[in-house]
Amino acid sequence: MCVFLFSGTGMTKYVIDKIQFELKRKQAYVDIYNIENIRAQSIHFNNYDTVGIAYPVHSFNAPKIVINFAIQLPIVKSMNTFIISTAGENNSINFASSKLLIDILSKKGFEVIYDRQFIMPSKFMIKYDGAKVQQFIAFVGRAEWFGAKWIGKSFYADRNCNRCGVCANNCPNHSIKIHQPFKYL
Repeated sequence: MCVFLFSGTGMTKYVIDKIQFELKRKQAYVDIYNIENIRAQSIHFNNYDTVGIAYPVHSFNAPKIVINFAIQLPIVKSMNTFIISTAGENNSINFASSKLLIDILSKKGFEVIYDRQFIMPSKFMIKYDGAKVQQFIAFVGRAEWFGAKWIGKSFYADRNCNRCGVCANNCPNHSIKIHQPFKYL
């Protein structure tokens, strides 16, 4: 089995590490690949009987980096596939986050047999009802993909930043840059 993982804050990685640990205890072998560090075309899917994709829910959707990864996956004859997502709230609208991902995977021969969301601690709660509302809000939430490019340019480091570059080097979308002169808030 292999799992393709994207974990923005580390919580999705935490969940997958726990699953991997338990599977290893049962003597099942699991390869984990970070989506931001691997090309979909470089994976030999014939080495696996099951494929997983894990991600944190972003604005009621799978993150754009995960969708782009799925688009690049090769067409396979048939592959059992599971999806694990993590969300910061127990809100039914987040359950629509895998829809676009499942549509893309299905067209490529990946048969999604399991889609599970792990609820992580949250600081707020919002109630939404109805499947159509969920799908609509998930669609509207994808605006984050476009807006993040411009909104992120307005963020600056505070005086606690020591300019070590760890954030810039580890950013999966390569959107953090350290500019001269350095600006503090």
